[in-house]
Amino acid sequence: MITIHDKTEKTFDTIGLGVLSPSYCTISEELNGLYELELEQYYDAKGMWQYLALENIVAAPTPMGIQPFRIYRVNPNMEAVHIYARHVFYDLLDNMILECDLNALSAEEALQAIDTSLELKQGFTFDTDIAHTMPGHFTLNKINAVEALLGSYTKGAPDEKVQYENRSFISMYRGEIVRDGFHISFLEKRGKDRGFEIRYGKNLTALQVDEDYSDIVTRIYPFGRNGEKYSKKYVDSQRVKDYLYPKSVVIVFSGLEEYNDSLLETAAGQTFYFDQPDIPKVNIKVDFEMLSNLECYERYQYLEKLYLGDTIKVVNEKMRFEATSKVIAYQWDAIAQKYNSIEMGSLKNSLIDYIQGGGFVPSNGTIVS
Repeated sequence: MITIHDKTEKTFDTIGLGVLSPSYCTISEELNGLYELELEQYYDAKGMWQYLALENIVAAPTPMGIQPFRIYRVNPNMEAVHIYARHVFYDLLDNMILECDLNALSAEEALQAIDTSLELKQGFTFDTDIAHTMPGHFTLNKINAVEALLGSYTKGAPDEKVQYENRSFISMYRGEIVRDGFHISFLEKRGKDRGFEIRYGKNLTALQVDEDYSDIVTRIYPFGRNGEKYSKKYVDSQRVKDYLYPKSVVIVFSGLEEYNDSLLETAAGQTFYFDQPDIPKVNIKVDFEMLSNLECYERYQYLEKLYLGDTIKVVNEKMRFEATSKVIAYQWDAIAQKYNSIEMGSLKNSLIDYIQGGGFVPSNGTIVS
């Protein structure tokens, strides 16, 4: 059931303003990225289409249950009303952080500091199971809360090149976001390996693989913010010999309070450990049929639970292809309550900070080209 609610609503356990009867309703979510809904409603006799107004909230079934999406764009035509909505998490785009000083805090302490620094109280709650403390110091200044939590985001065209300083909760502490209504969690790992398999001749209907070596880094020349040098010159990844030549970058680790060989080497090592720039980006787009949705497979429905962040196996013997990877994005049919497609592989780029619009960006420093 897909329902429409007043813009002030915070809970969605009733039908709100009423039940919608859309011709289609698709939801797209990316791991640590965008989370949006697109819907079309014909001009129905009950007049429910009239409630598809800017800022009202559509509550729709997702793989994680009913979730609220706030309408930000309305396109009526002669036959129907077409709307676009973002998960209510993006209400935080309108909430500013003027200054938030984070100095050697645990992830939980940093998240609490960000929450306390919000200019508006919108009813959000935050938690995390990330255990580590980020050494050094950084400050969040004059940015909205989505930028502070996930990194760069622009309300404009998606192809706009906007440069942001690489400072956000997710870039410093890593982890994976879970957006559940007005409750936001950052987890070390949100998915599981549930033994889910997609196989050619069984449930696989389409497969596209993209393997990209263009942004690989296997050698870091670390510097301090005032030009302090690492005496051994560079730090290599354990995978440096996997490639023909070392793939090198200079990184200025400006967030450290002091600079010596040990700290610069640790910072470079953490970059390899957390960001994994030495691993090729492999993205696998898959169209498949959930067998539990087919008439003769209902009894096996419990075996086919699949969620964002889960690890799954894809096998196509025809292509001699087999891979195990993480689900990083999906498109969901909220009416049929089934996946249209999923994507596996490296984290998508939508909300990860980039230098000059593209390429690898370290979580704790800045690349100097």
